[in-house]
Amino acid sequence: MSERIEIEGIETVLRPEGGTPKRLPLRRFLELIRTRLVSGRRPEASFDGVRFRIDAGEVTVLIIELPPSLRSLLWATDDSPESLFDPKKYRMRALATPYIVLKVTFVRGGLHHNCELFFRPKPLERATDPLFWSNLRNVTPDAYGCLAWLCTAGLRPAIDHAVEGRPDGPLSMRWQVELLVDHLWGGGFNASSDLHEGRSCFSRAVEKKIDPRICDVDTWERASREDYRFALDVHWEPTGETIDSVLDRELARWKVPPAIEDTAALIGELIACPRGARKRRTA
Repeated sequence: MSERIEIEGIETVLRPEGGTPKRLPLRRFLELIRTRLVSGRRPEASFDGVRFRIDAGEVTVLIIELPPSLRSLLWATDDSPESLFDPKKYRMRALATPYIVLKVTFVRGGLHHNCELFFRPKPLERATDPLFWSNLRNVTPDAYGCLAWLCTAGLRPAIDHAVEGRPDGPLSMRWQVELLVDHLWGGGFNASSDLHEGRSCFSRAVEKKIDPRICDVDTWERASREDYRFALDVHWEPTGETIDSVLDRELARWKVPPAIEDTAALIGELIACPRGARKRRTA
C-alpha cells in the first residue's frame, strides 16, 4: 500500500494509491479527522441546563442556563458588615428572575472560583447571543478577571464536606455544579460584594435606574407575586458580551492555544505531547 498524507505549510495533500491527489487546507483536514472520532461518551450523566461545553486539555468550561422562576431567596435586612453571617438579619423574599446564564470553569476536574452570572430575557440559541447584567447582590461587576463574578466564598466548605468519607474519591463535575446552584439560591443575598469588592450588580442596577420594579426589593417582590414572568419583559442592560466572547476570554485566561492552522503549529503540539501520552480530558 502506498497511500500517503503529506502536510506542508497550510495544506494537506492526500495521495490515494492509483488515484488523483487531493489538496485540502490543513484546518479542514483536522476538522474532518475530528468529525470521524467518537466524543462525548463519558462515565457520568450530563448536567441539567448545559448549553455549551468546551474541553481543552485540563480545562473544561460550561455554559449553563437556568429557567425563569419565582425564587425564594434569603435577603439581608441589614447591610452592616456584622450582619453578613447573622441569620436573624435575613428575610425570605419571593423574587422573580429571568433566564440565568452561568459560566463555570473546571481545572483538572475541580471547580474554579471564577464563576460568572448573567441574565437573559429568552433562552439561548446560539453562541452569538448577547448577555445582560443581572440585579443580584452576590454578583460583582468587573472583579477578579471576570465581567460578572459570582461570589462562591461559602461553596468550598460545602464541597469539602461532601467529599469527606467518599470511597470513590473527588466529586464529579456534575455534583459540583449541583452544589454551586444550591449555593447560589440557598445562600444569603447580602451586601458582601458592596463591602468587599466595592459594588454589586444590584447596586449597579439601582444606580442606573434600569427598571423601578427591580431596583427596590419590596417593589420587586410585589411585582414578582403578581406575575413572575414580568422579569422577562424588563429591559435588562446589555453587557456587550456574548457566549462566544465569554468563552474566548476564559480560554485565553488559561492560555488554551488557538486552533491549529499550519504545519508549524501541528508539529509544536505533537512535540509538546510525550510519545504515547494523551492530553487529559476532564470527565
